[in-house]
Amino acid sequence: MPINETVTTVNLTVTFSPLSLFKWQLYASQQAQGEWTKLLNGGGNDEDEGSDQDVLKQALIETNPVLLGVTVVVSLLHTVLEFLAFKNDIQFWKTRKSLEGLSVRSVSWRFYRNPF
Repeated sequence: MPINETVTTVNLTVTFSPLSLFKWQLYASQQAQGEWTKLLNGGGNDEDEGSDQDVLKQALIETNPVLLGVTVVVSLLHTVLEFLAFKNDIQFWKTRKSLEGLSVRSVSWRFYRNPF
């Protein structure tokens, strides 16, 4: 109902509910990040402000915490294994004196598949 001179009373409902520490920290960090971004960008664009942050916030709040935990553990494990594989690749090529025993096809395929 629009408010104008003819409306004398308005029903107002206020809901109070506790907020978990995780949600509060998420809101506080997102607000601080938005302020820092505005400061660094010299004001920023008000119409597109925070849309990516809102999507991230919504995904973190609405996703099952067990699924988030498993995702973090798997991501960290993948990062560690990727680092170890890279370390072994460097060690392998550092100790090679010649390309004896390696086919050109396998070397080119590895170079093409993992450029960095």
